[in-house]
Amino acid sequence: MYLEPNPENRADILNRYGEKERMLRSCEVISMLAISRTSLWRYERAGMVPPGKILGSQKYWRLSSVLHCIETMPTDPSHLAA
Repeated sequence: MYLEPNPENRADILNRYGEKERMLRSCEVISMLAISRTSLWRYERAGMVPPGKILGSQKYWRLSSVLHCIETMPTDPSHLAA
């Protein structure tokens, strides 16, 4: 289950990667996570990745949330196979 980082963790994560907070489109998220668009949808529904925020007609994710997800993601995804 994905848990959002607190503000201090967000700042720490962004500093570690030398990044500033920004919003990512789905194409950037699937590239960073190396998954398909369908897997992103499934993982989001299962609560394994941060939920996207709809702004206008697009869905976006916070960079710090995606980086936190990558850092805390299990290395063995075999439990995801269905």
